[in-house]
Amino acid sequence: MRHQNSYNKIILIGHVGRDPEVRYTQQNRAVANFSLATTDVFKSFNSGETEKRTQWHKIVAWGKLAEFVEKFINKGKHILVEGNLRYNTWTGQDGVKRTTAEIYAESIVLLGKRDSSQDKSDGFGNDFNSGGGFDDYPDTDEPLPF
Repeated sequence: MRHQNSYNKIILIGHVGRDPEVRYTQQNRAVANFSLATTDVFKSFNSGETEKRTQWHKIVAWGKLAEFVEKFINKGKHILVEGNLRYNTWTGQDGVKRTTAEIYAESIVLLGKRDSSQDKSDGFGNDFNSGGGFDDYPDTDEPLPF
């Protein structure tokens, strides 16, 4: 028997770029779409000065995870997204073939400081203070790139 070894896993930590758009399919299944900004800080090879490079990622969540997004995720939130990379190809009205990359989320973790008025549960039986250990991830005061 021939085994194929492959693995498609993406882990991103960044800030939500816009409030999620949540729709429901005809079968009443939720789907959420939003953008996530990740910023790399590095020293320029030529000048030696510190530079920043922001990448934008399209995030898609389905089902219960999309319902979680609708309830808890909004512009500016610092989150961790774990999922897989998918490419979608289509032909535009102008006849040009286009491809876009999307991250299909499998899990989302809220990071940063918790609002004291916020419940400790996400409403789906998940306690954000247990597991993962991401509650202690340092929050950043760096302004968002928009």
